[in-house]
Amino acid sequence: LSLGAELEDATAEIHPDNSEMFKKVVAIFGNRLIGIDFLGETLKKSWRDQRCAIIELNRLPNIKMHNFKEGGETKNKVAETLVDLVFNYYR
Repeated sequence: LSLGAELEDATAEIHPDNSEMFKKVVAIFGNRLIGIDFLGETLKKSWRDQRCAIIELNRLPNIKMHNFKEGGETKNKVAETLVDLVFNYYR
């Protein structure tokens, strides 16, 4: 973001293969909260059908960029979901 990237909420458009792969990555590391930095053409297309990579996993992902992005209101529930996760699993 500091280098000029723009944020776009693609949650509703993510390909099922990508969603499944992200869930497997989380399961492998055994942590309920992991930020996955995925670099590819688009989340709309399966990871199998494009050049892409997971470039980083974050144990403490930055949620600020999801809830306070430039140019529009937040449509997703990232912060609310994370608060629920913390209260339900990390007491």
